[in-house]
Amino acid sequence: MVTAILAVLFSLLQPVLSGVLSRTRLVACGANLGTIANAGSLHINDYSDHLPLGGSIPNFPEARRGNDIYGMQIEGRLLHFVSAFSYYINSDMNFSSNAEHRNDLKNINNLRLFQCPAKDTQQLSTLIGGGEQNVISKAWSHYGTNTGVVGIEGPRSIKANGDINKVSYPDKTMHIADLQGAGGTEGWTCLTGYRTLEALYYRRGNQKNRYDWERHEFEMNILFVDGHMAPTSIAEAGQVYLGKGIID
Repeated sequence: MVTAILAVLFSLLQPVLSGVLSRTRLVACGANLGTIANAGSLHINDYSDHLPLGGSIPNFPEARRGNDIYGMQIEGRLLHFVSAFSYYINSDMNFSSNAEHRNDLKNINNLRLFQCPAKDTQQLSTLIGGGEQNVISKAWSHYGTNTGVVGIEGPRSIKANGDINKVSYPDKTMHIADLQGAGGTEGWTCLTGYRTLEALYYRRGNQKNRYDWERHEFEMNILFVDGHMAPTSIAEAGQVYLGKGIID
């Protein structure tokens, strides 16, 4: 009799407990992005109003010329956004050489801030330790960038190349958000040629390598270019800008 009562109570409480856990993870994920936002502010101050780039950096002509306006370099190689933010966040990481920093990126404990509490961290660990080339410029993250703001690839993409002065609506334009990577894995960037998040969602919402609405039960944490973070529902996606208002 007691067992039956407990089973009934558990069945009634389970949705509530599940909701509480989901909300807790959403808040913890938002705290990660808040810390990243603080690092972004420091980077902006140090590098002429530029946010760290997130794209195929070795192929970026400005990086090959050694132009340091875009961010910190190690041995002539411009740092990808995960490494660039980590410089301001993680005092244990080594930035003295490519080899030392590459080893630090393979240590999952150094990338906890870039792991969403609602995702499987072992998946990220496997990717980092899987022999990926150019780890220093392609560190993996559960969060992805809006390449309209900080991307450097895609011939048809509107790009600010990290310059916040080219973003007309910084309070509405996505910088970083939850990302669902290709093939079910997490990635470091999300290619977008769309004006708003709503346009991207309804046109390519069922495809991989796109922003992730599902991990927080159809809310997504978004860090905006002006530095504020807000959980956003699908219904609000039309008010989140990707390429809209960016001066190329």
